Amino acid sequence: MDRSNKKMYHIGLGFGVLSGFVLLPGDPGRVDLVLSFLEGSRVLCFK
Repeated sequence: MDRSNKKMYHIGLGFGVLSGFVLLPGDPGRVDLVLSFLEGSRVLCFK
């Protein structure tokens, strides 16, 4: 299966986009708080 241009339906991201570590804060209101403690972090998907 060629995954080079396919997106995963449930997160809307392609294969190889994510790093080895992913944080899922649960409550969307916590995203900015979590990001404030991390360097070089960013939001890739929001559902």
